[in-house]
Amino acid sequence: MKKIIFIIFISIINITFSNFSRIVSTSPSNTEILLELGMKNKIIAVDTHSKNILDLNSSTINLGNGIINVEAILNLNPDLILISTYN
Repeated sequence: MKKIIFIIFISIINITFSNFSRIVSTSPSNTEILLELGMKNKIIAVDTHSKNILDLNSSTINLGNGIINVEAILNLNPDLILISTYN
């Protein structure tokens, strides 16, 4: 039963995230989830730690680490920004 609920949940997330074409992630855990959901080509910018994940495109912008530069992110015109609580 838990497996079926998990599959349904992942399907809903996939449908929801497929509407976004420009995604910014400021957390490695968020980046890894996006990669698992097949959103690799939609990620336009990530934090320093996420940049080290091997599956990312070389053209993905590095936002740095720690303090978020809101202006720099907004200038990228993202459809979705995933920010972690530690930012």
